Amino acid sequence: MSRTATNITVIDQALVSGTNFITGLVLARILGIDAYGLFILLAGVTLFASSMQNAIIISPMMVHGPSYKKGASQNYYQTTAILQTVLTLVFFLLILIIGTILNNTLLDSRLNNLILPLALATSGFLLQEYYRKYFFSVNKTIQALVNDSLSYGIQLISIIAVHYFYGIEVESCLYIMAITSFIAVIHGTIISGLFYIISKITYTNIKDTIAKHWAFGKWLIARNMTYWLSTQMVIYMTGIFLSISAVGAMGAARNIVGIINILFLALNNFATPRASKIYASQGINGLSKYMRRLSLIGGGATASIAFIASIAPEFWLNLVYSTEYAGYCWLVIAWSIYH
Repeated sequence: MSRTATNITVIDQALVSGTNFITGLVLARILGIDAYGLFILLAGVTLFASSMQNAIIISPMMVHGPSYKKGASQNYYQTTAILQTVLTLVFFLLILIIGTILNNTLLDSRLNNLILPLALATSGFLLQEYYRKYFFSVNKTIQALVNDSLSYGIQLISIIAVHYFYGIEVESCLYIMAITSFIAVIHGTIISGLFYIISKITYTNIKDTIAKHWAFGKWLIARNMTYWLSTQMVIYMTGIFLSISAVGAMGAARNIVGIINILFLALNNFATPRASKIYASQGINGLSKYMRRLSLIGGGATASIAFIASIAPEFWLNLVYSTEYAGYCWLVIAWSIYH
């Protein structure tokens, strides 16, 4: 990846993580502690779907894709696009089915209105995430930046505008996220051209790609599942045994140190393809040297941000959320230590 492409990647991730960071702060403030807690519980479903997608579609694609020669790469990416579409449909149906079962079991009227928008928002997120990572994988970083601007930029503006003119609830937030994600999906579908000519895709192509992705991703499924459980189950248990308001407080406190995600996600975008190319050209020694440099820079930046957040947590909570989240400064310290 060239220096220009790397710079665009950093700008793109600053856009994505920055807007996500601001969106989290805005939602925690305008929804209130209880509704924001409900939003976080629902967002956990999308995060689970995303973790599985990253394991079996995105990460293998980011590693294998750049290694293909020009003639074979289009065929490979078209196959991954088909697999991504199938996976998205599976999660869409699962959310509808499981959501309906839970709604009938829990008898919670709020959940009934949120099942469809959650399924749509999750589907849009997964497809948009595929296209943005596809653009990074084929080194079309400008198109990735445009795609993310359409999705995340319009999303933040829409949430603020709808709240200002009409007032906003969790349901409308999910619909906004679904709509803005699918706007970016339309852009990705048109620009990538992956679905223009797919007649050359054979059963053998699909079978080989599935086998290759499974060989790589089966380990990531276990890792991602463990990571999701270690982070999300605490939140769900908090909602079950304490209250949804407590979940809102946890999420709001986590947002304070959420700027760290700008670094983490930026590494995901450019470090994986870069590491793959270094390993191919320089072997394990070159790869180890590259990873040590990343670890040193990333660890230092993470520690600095966490330290700043933890030395004055009450100040940051009051500055961002006013007094509704007062008394939860210890959660900011806990999230800083965790990061």
